[in-house]
Amino acid sequence: GVRILLVFAGLMIFNAHRKHRTLAEEAAKETIFNLKSIEDPHSSVETTFEHMSFMLKEIRESLDTALGALFIQNFDRLGGERRKISKMQQWTNIISANVFKSMRLLDQKDLVVSNMYPQAIRRLQKLSDGYRDVVLRAYTHIGNHHEGLLPVQVTELERVRGQLSEILLAVEETFAHRKTADLGSLVEKNQQLIEMANELNDSQVLRIKDNSSKTRLSILYYGIIGNAKMLSKQSIELLEIFEQSFGQIDETRGR
Repeated sequence: GVRILLVFAGLMIFNAHRKHRTLAEEAAKETIFNLKSIEDPHSSVETTFEHMSFMLKEIRESLDTALGALFIQNFDRLGGERRKISKMQQWTNIISANVFKSMRLLDQKDLVVSNMYPQAIRRLQKLSDGYRDVVLRAYTHIGNHHEGLLPVQVTELERVRGQLSEILLAVEETFAHRKTADLGSLVEKNQQLIEMANELNDSQVLRIKDNSSKTRLSILYYGIIGNAKMLSKQSIELLEIFEQSFGQIDETRGR
């Protein structure tokens, strides 16, 4: 009896420690979104785009995990990614508020702000929406015990996942390191993703016709591909905003 109690106590201590560590990690992530102490417009712009880089990283990694879990029908892992959805939306809202603060700071210093600046907020929201849709589709599909994706569908969607991850990573690193965007290369990669999606859509049509892919599988399949295209487009448009608007503000810093 004593041994059982000791084991039980040890498990409770371990779980409490793990929970505390998880909460500490989440709190540390949220501290990067604090713009309260920043009053310099240049610093606010730079910090805002660091936030965007962080957000893209979180979306990219969570999407990769969620799709991987969907492919092997791991409901517990999908549940973990589903719990991140509200946090992602919260971060999106905080970043949006910080964008408005940056706009006010720039206005106070009589720095011209491009009308593309607020569009960054819309792009962020669309990224958050697309991410949420993929995770919820996967979670709901497996949670309702629907048939898993066909092996050929998994293989095809792995291609989509790889291409999207490559694009998101390139955008993320460009924001993080404040380097000049290779928009030409990214536009080409995005076009490759579109062409891939068109090819896979044609393959899926054949499966629908021969009844090898049921309705729910087809909806899930098309939903993932459609969101992948949207996420790619929105992330590249964020870079275009950076190049056309915020880059000009950075140039004033060196004058």
